[in-house]
Amino acid sequence: RSKEAAVLGGPGFQTLFFVDDLLSQYRGAANTKTLERLFYQGRHFGLTVMILSQSFRTAISPIIRRQFSHIAIWPGQPAEVEAVREEVGGDPKVFDEAFSIATKKPHAFLWIRLGNPPEYFSSFTKAIVRA
Repeated sequence: RSKEAAVLGGPGFQTLFFVDDLLSQYRGAANTKTLERLFYQGRHFGLTVMILSQSFRTAISPIIRRQFSHIAIWPGQPAEVEAVREEVGGDPKVFDEAFSIATKKPHAFLWIRLGNPPEYFSSFTKAIVRA
């Protein structure tokens, strides 16, 4: 948020910071801490951070993963699908059903709104299962 927006109570500016599968190159204490700060403090400054990664658990630190509000997952390596299933929590059978429904069509993906319970969507549009 800009200082003017904060004073006036307006919406301020929102900035999208997109990290495209570069997380493995940011390993190391200083770089990891910088990325983590983007996630847990960025929203206070009008920053939205999105990550595109082919490796869920090994490339993304637990501190960053705890800040996620949504996850999108495409069909891929079973170990990665399992990692997301475990991270999301809730009923694994519901996750599997949602993933199967959401990913039937080419290029389709499962969009998950994290919460208790998580909500599942086919791509961004159709709600398929609420756990």
